[in-house]
Amino acid sequence: MFESICISGDYDLGLLAEKALFYDKVKLIVNEDRLNRLFSKVHPASFISFLEEHRENIQLVYFWVLPAVRTFFPKNENPNITFTSIDEDYVDPYLDYLWEKGGLNSPEGSFIDLSLARRLYKLMSKDVVPSETTKKYAEEMENEEKVLAYLENYLLKTDPLSLRKLPRDTKLRLNVVEDDPYTGKKYEMEHNIGEDVLDPFQFLSSYFNTFSTMEVWANYSSDFQTSTMSSILIEHRLNSLYNQTIKQIEQQEVFNNTILKNRSIREVINSGEKNFLDYIDLYERSKKFKQWVTDIPPESNLVQEYINTINAKTWAEKLPSKTIRFGMFTGTGLLVDTLGASGVGTLLGTSLSAVDSFLLDKLITGWKPNHFIENEFESFLHS
Repeated sequence: MFESICISGDYDLGLLAEKALFYDKVKLIVNEDRLNRLFSKVHPASFISFLEEHRENIQLVYFWVLPAVRTFFPKNENPNITFTSIDEDYVDPYLDYLWEKGGLNSPEGSFIDLSLARRLYKLMSKDVVPSETTKKYAEEMENEEKVLAYLENYLLKTDPLSLRKLPRDTKLRLNVVEDDPYTGKKYEMEHNIGEDVLDPFQFLSSYFNTFSTMEVWANYSSDFQTSTMSSILIEHRLNSLYNQTIKQIEQQEVFNNTILKNRSIREVINSGEKNFLDYIDLYERSKKFKQWVTDIPPESNLVQEYINTINAKTWAEKLPSKTIRFGMFTGTGLLVDTLGASGVGTLLGTSLSAVDSFLLDKLITGWKPNHFIENEFESFLHS
């Protein structure tokens, strides 16, 4: 218990002192503003000496490449927003400049002791939030439905009365106005959320910053202490991922038990009934089935979708059976006649009439998932 913690967001000296007492390892995410606040409560020399003595237990981490939310104001246009970070190859560490110039404050005025500044700098480890990460979460926010789900959950946890003030057709949309391969996308925000409910720009900024940095924090294998908004956003994401994972496991088990009659690929391979070479052949035949599964909406029921799909009638199935056969065979004959084999159409139609009706029905109705399940899959499981 209380092995390690990563502290970010709005913290103070008292919070740091409390966490350092309970946790064996503490990573403190710092920046200029947070250090200024700490040094307004304790002299830099005392704080730095304390860190030097306990550096194995308390570590400062400085992100010198952070997620950046920038707003542009084109003439006669709505503001444009970018969500990005500056690649480390193009940025010099900010602290090098900041501390060499003595820019930090202390209870006794400006922090101009450069030797203390260098000691503090040596205590810090640097980290970055790569541009690939920020790009991923910027594009994730283009999914309006997902962002609104996070927003509603946040209001539910913090201000339920404001949740009731949201319009029925709530908008919080990022429209792409420019997509540059080097500088990234520029967005125009469209929303109908009242000022008395929430600042949508601040919410999107928190969403972007939280998840971009969370991906890096995950490497620390520790607890997290962060802002209230970030904590609620992270909680909602983890709960959603957990529920989605459990739901998909349960749906696959139900599918195995009902459609596959209590048999599964895992079972026949692990028991030795089938080897992996047998499975490779099955896998290579499964493209249509896999695509069908992929196209099912996340909130749907797999077994119900399977049943609905195999029972659904195509336009061809809705026609009288004889009409379809006549149309297909006559059409085939006409095609052959057109190609120069006059008279063959009638003969071909006669020959085709002997084809098994089951195969003919499959030809007419097209592919359905039960074609794969009842043939290749069943053969793999039971032969």
